[in-house]
Amino acid sequence: ALRPDGRLACWGGIMASVAPTDSGYIDVSVAQNRGCAIRGDGTLQCWQPAGVASLGAIPAGRFLSVATGATHACALRSDGQAVCLGSNAQGQTSAPTGVRFVALTVGHQYSCGLREDGGISCWGLNDTNQLAAPAGRYTALSAGRAHTCARTVDGNTRCWRSRAARTVGDC
Repeated sequence: ALRPDGRLACWGGIMASVAPTDSGYIDVSVAQNRGCAIRGDGTLQCWQPAGVASLGAIPAGRFLSVATGATHACALRSDGQAVCLGSNAQGQTSAPTGVRFVALTVGHQYSCGLREDGGISCWGLNDTNQLAAPAGRYTALSAGRAHTCARTVDGNTRCWRSRAARTVGDC
């Protein structure tokens, strides 16, 4: 969790012992084996316990938000570009270039972004059709292991994966 003073609060399991203890963070995202956070100056920081593969070199630049998964993470640059790092075994870190996003989410070996125009783009593993975002305009999105849900501009929620996309109603 992100405390009002910008410090991180972690509890339960090994992540609580390896999370940074300094303050000044503006966003945080954790997965089972790693965490990433954005500092007040817009820089990205990631951490993981010993024995867990690193996500690799942290890209320079100013970031607004970060989404972390088991094998990779994606961060939203201040210019709207998605930058992903970590394992790219299924193309999950190969974010489309030239596309401006307002939000990002990551699932298991895939990633999705909410574009400025309200549409959704996804990339990476597509073994359960999780990349097949339904057409429309959206305001938010969140990925699970092999499915994604998004809030439509009219307040409904649409989820998709191996079955056809469906509206699940207001939440």
